Amino acid sequence: MKKILAPLLLTILSISIVSCEKEVVYETNSARYNTSDIALCATQQCPDIDIDIITFSSPETVKDIANKWILDKTTSTLYNASEVPDLTITDAVDLYINESQISYPETTELSDAHEIQIETALSYGTNNLLSIVHYTYQFSGGASGYDRASYLNLNPQNGELLSKEALFTEDFYAFAKAYFTKEYPQQAYIFNNPTFYESLKEVGFTEVGVVLYYINLDALQSENMVVTIPWKEAESYLTF
Repeated sequence: MKKILAPLLLTILSISIVSCEKEVVYETNSARYNTSDIALCATQQCPDIDIDIITFSSPETVKDIANKWILDKTTSTLYNASEVPDLTITDAVDLYINESQISYPETTELSDAHEIQIETALSYGTNNLLSIVHYTYQFSGGASGYDRASYLNLNPQNGELLSKEALFTEDFYAFAKAYFTKEYPQQAYIFNNPTFYESLKEVGFTEVGVVLYYINLDALQSENMVVTIPWKEAESYLTF
């Protein structure tokens, strides 16, 4: 009887565990902020502004932390500081316009040349992982602008923030280092340093796979490096 009952109990336990996982429904709203819609810019020179912000209305487990992260990332980018006072996006846009105008008080041409684009999106969403991307492109004069992508990864079942340690097995980083070396063979020597783990600045997820941003500290190569590892190649290193 015990030999028959044990597998049966395991089956019931398995069903119970699966049934405890909530079906996650993601619902978002979007708001846009463009130069043409800003009253101030109807009468004076303004930078080129294009901002697309999402806010989550569902699920309840993640909407507050997700919306705060998106707001904080956006206002700190516009305010150009890591820590900013409580601001609405509209207030932060006004501050950005003012800063671009007073940076070159002798001319409005350089102020007009300023450009900022911010795009936020649900990068990847399943029952056990929510990945949100905050993408920024800025141009403030000079030869070229710069862009940056930041990711927030959450467990939608309980709202828990998912760190790199929680997302991957320990073997993943050796695999990732080899992947970067293959994608950037001319900079292979960079990835041999002992700080590879710390230099993985951003980790995100898309329908294609795992996105990794590596901060390049080499003075001869100023651009950050990015790779996307397909799900099929990365799945054995994932913990979810």
